[in-house]
Amino acid sequence: MNQKTEAGKGWVRRILFGSIGLLCLAAFYASWVSGHPASFYPWVTAARITIEEGLKGFSGQSSLPAGRYDVLAALLIGFVISPALFLFGWRFLRTGQRSRMAAMLLFVIGGAVTISVFAPSFPDALRSRKRMMEEKEHRAAWNAKDNLMQALNIVALDAQSYWILPPAKGGGNKNFEGYRVPAHLGSRGAGRVAIVKLGTGELRLRGWSTDYPESSVLLELDGAGNRYHFSYEGAFRL
Repeated sequence: MNQKTEAGKGWVRRILFGSIGLLCLAAFYASWVSGHPASFYPWVTAARITIEEGLKGFSGQSSLPAGRYDVLAALLIGFVISPALFLFGWRFLRTGQRSRMAAMLLFVIGGAVTISVFAPSFPDALRSRKRMMEEKEHRAAWNAKDNLMQALNIVALDAQSYWILPPAKGGGNKNFEGYRVPAHLGSRGAGRVAIVKLGTGELRLRGWSTDYPESSVLLELDGAGNRYHFSYEGAFRL
């Protein structure tokens, strides 16, 4: 009688553990398939929900907490319950305290969900770092480009003044011939400005940075002393 009772309890435990594991697996993948991969990218989903609730609150709409519950449930299943089932299954297989079938179900299902949650984090971390470094380089190039454009604009203003003023006042009388970039304007931090082409009706200025020696910004002035064209080379072609 006792043997039959223990056997019946064993089958109940197997069904219970198997049902819990299958339920966690189904809930996890249902969350992912429904368009809310919270367990894979919880921070992305949380940011999306925060933005949506902020927009709704700003527009006077009421926010629904269901999205937050989805994220919380997915996080608990992916990062708490599934690893616990995996470890319990591994322990039961090692010690033989429970049915081997139930322990194997816990081990396989918990391990599958746990691996599917944690495995994408490694390539994501590498991609995130690479993307962060690329964004840092782009920001540095943008800053250098903006600084050069400001320096070129300042020199262009000085050249326009030279083009307008008569020779008696140190100008060119509607001519760029004889113009030289002032020393205090030709160097600005890591930026440098020089004349590339000088003519009666045309002036072309080139700005480059010591941090980007193979990149430059060109500014051309027409015969009326007007700035009319910027062009970019190298890393400044953003």
